[in-house]
Amino acid sequence: MKKKLTGILSAALALTIPFAVACNGGGNGGGEWWSTTGELEKNGDEIVFNDVGLRLASIVAGDDKEALNQIVAQFNAEYSGKIRVSVTTVGYESFEDYVARSVKQGDKSAPDIVMGHQSSVKAFLDYKVIQPIDVVMEQTGFNYDLNAFSTGINQYANAGTDHHFGVTVDAASMVVFYNRELLGRYSETVPSTREELFTVCEDYANDTGNVPIAWGTGSDFFTEFIMNTAVLQNGGTLYNKDNMRVDWYDNTAQRDVYKKALESVRSFVTNTPKLAEVGGDDSSRLGDFRSNKAMFYVTVPWLLDAVCQGYAAENNCTEEEARTEKLGATSIAGWFAMDSSKDYARKIYCDAHMFNLSNKVTDITQKAACLEFMKWFTTNAEAGKQWARAGHVSISNAINTQDAYKNDAVVADYINKWYPDIDDLNTVGVNPYYQELAKNLRAIMSEGLLKANNSGDEELLRTKQNEYNSNIALWGGDF
Repeated sequence: MKKKLTGILSAALALTIPFAVACNGGGNGGGEWWSTTGELEKNGDEIVFNDVGLRLASIVAGDDKEALNQIVAQFNAEYSGKIRVSVTTVGYESFEDYVARSVKQGDKSAPDIVMGHQSSVKAFLDYKVIQPIDVVMEQTGFNYDLNAFSTGINQYANAGTDHHFGVTVDAASMVVFYNRELLGRYSETVPSTREELFTVCEDYANDTGNVPIAWGTGSDFFTEFIMNTAVLQNGGTLYNKDNMRVDWYDNTAQRDVYKKALESVRSFVTNTPKLAEVGGDDSSRLGDFRSNKAMFYVTVPWLLDAVCQGYAAENNCTEEEARTEKLGATSIAGWFAMDSSKDYARKIYCDAHMFNLSNKVTDITQKAACLEFMKWFTTNAEAGKQWARAGHVSISNAINTQDAYKNDAVVADYINKWYPDIDDLNTVGVNPYYQELAKNLRAIMSEGLLKANNSGDEELLRTKQNEYNSNIALWGGDF
C-alpha cells in the first residue's frame, strides 16, 4: 500500500511545510528542486575534504546490518579526518516515510545519503527528496563511471528521467544450498536445467522416500522472488511499463505464461514422488537439510553463516568444513523454465540496494563527500567481499572484475554460483505501485500452491489482476 501511504504523507507534508518544493532550489532553472551552495577546495584535481560529517539512512536491518556497519567503519578509518559517515537503520515498513518526512521537514537528523531499495527511487523522486548525482559530478568534476554496473538493474537508476538518481550497490534473490554427498550419489554434476533437476530429485525421492527440496513457501521472500522469477523464466512481464497496469488474465499470452509459472512451482509439490512441500518458513525447513534428509535447501542468501553453522553443529564438523566440503551452492536460474532453450530461461528476479543523494544536501563539498563514499563502496574490492559474505552480490564491474573479489572463497564458491550471470538479474523496475504489485503477485503464488491442480488458476489471475488495477486507479494510476 505504499502509494496510498506516501500519498497521505505528501498531503500532510504539504500542510506543514508549504512551498517547500518551490523554495528548495530557488534560482535554479529548468524546474530544478535542488540547490547548491559553497565552493570546493581542491589540491590539483583532488577535492579536499576536511572533517565532513555525513548521515546515512539504511534499510538494511536484518542479519546483514552488522556487515554494513563494519564496512562503514572501514571507510571511516581510511578517511579519518576527511569524511565520517554515521548510520541510522530504519525498518522496511517505515523507511520511505522516514526519509521523505525527515528530508521535507528539514530535520537535522535527516539523511545525506539514502541506502534503500531500487524500487523506492521513483517514490523518492516523485516527492523530490533526492537529487541527481550526475549534476553533482558535472559541478565538481568528480570522476565516477555510473554505467559500470549490471545493465539489467542499473537501467533503472535514472527512474525514467534524463538524470542519474541512484548508484546501484548489489542484488539478492532466493538461492540454493545443496548437500554434496547426497547429490554426488545421483549426479556427477550440479543440475543446470529443470529437466536435470527433476531427474536427480525423482531418483533420490524414489530411493529414500525423503523429500529432496526443502523450502519455506510461507515466507514473503519465497512467494515474491519465486513467483516473479517463474514469470520471467517463462517469458512473461510483471506489468505494463507504459501505464503500470497488469494484464495477467485479460492478455491471453500473459495468462498462459502466468499459468505456466504457477504450474512450474506447483509441480514440485504435486509430482509423484513429491519433490517439495507446501508451507513452513526458512527455519522450519532448515532442519530437514541439516539432518541430511533434503538434498537442496532454497532460502535467502544472508543466511549463509546460519546454514553452515547449523549444519556443522548437527553433523559434528567445523563451520569451515560445512561450507567448503559438505555443502555447495547453485542457482534458481532455469529451475522454473518450462522450455530451457529460451534465452529468458535463466532470468532471476531480485531486489537491489541503491544509494541516493538526499535533497537535504546543498553544500558542494558535502555533496562531493557523499559521492566519494558511494564510489568507495562500489569500487573497493574489500568492501565488496565483506558485503558479498553478508549475502549481496556486487553488480559493480569495478568490483566483480578484481581478483581480490573473484578469488575470495565465499564469492567463488557461493555468490558466483548463486548468481552465475549478473546480467540475468532483473528487478521490479520503475513502478510507484510496486508494493501493491508485490502483494498481489505473492498472493497468486501462495494461493496457487494450495491448489491440487490448475483448475482455479484463471480465476485467481483474474481476481488479483482486477484488484491491483482497481487500487492503482483509485490512487491515480495512468490509464
